[in-house]
Amino acid sequence: MRSWFDYSKCRKDARGVYVLGYSQIENSIDSFLKKEHPEVLAYPQEVPVENWIDSGEFGFSLEFRNLVFPQAKGFTAFSKMVAGVKNSETGAIELVPIEENTVVLDETEEDSQSHFTAGHELAHILLHSYYFQNHADALAAHADVVPFRLSSRHPCFWLERQADYAAGALVMPRCTFLKLYQNFCRANFLARLDSESGALFEFVTEAKKVYNVSRKAAEIRLEQLNLFGGGEWGR
Repeated sequence: MRSWFDYSKCRKDARGVYVLGYSQIENSIDSFLKKEHPEVLAYPQEVPVENWIDSGEFGFSLEFRNLVFPQAKGFTAFSKMVAGVKNSETGAIELVPIEENTVVLDETEEDSQSHFTAGHELAHILLHSYYFQNHADALAAHADVVPFRLSSRHPCFWLERQADYAAGALVMPRCTFLKLYQNFCRANFLARLDSESGALFEFVTEAKKVYNVSRKAAEIRLEQLNLFGGGEWGR
């Protein structure tokens, strides 16, 4: 499978996971979008990550299921596996074989959450094929905007954190998000967003609509880009 990220200057930790800073992930996603899909950088817009996956561009197919197991909003099967799904007609729980190189999204999720999850799973394909292809017992599964409740000693904990950050960069590209932010501040005669003016709520509402993401995802993206707040992402 094609490698989408240059790890030649990165080191692996003791668990076999490449150590990546948020700025490295941000820059790598920027480069990917500029090279492979510059059309989404023309102006603030929804990024069709689901279509990219389903097109076979990355060698993966896309399915929607009513997921029971694994308990996740979506997952990427790098090898053959079995998933527990709920039959929409009978309500019965069935074991369904999932072919390798398949992204599965929970069909019961809201569209905005499902969209972010698709970005998260695409991030695993772009960044983590090296790991999951060699660890058949590991599962690339997305439980929330905040990663799995895993111990930080578990390699999947860090893979999920990397994929969460990359998902934000994929579905809300830095250059168009900054453009949306700057246009909003200019139109409202603001130098910067602050919680006291009420403008923060308005901007997040606009970003949510433009990118088809949840409010939480848009708020986190603001922090990632150091446009508001002082959370852990702003590093």
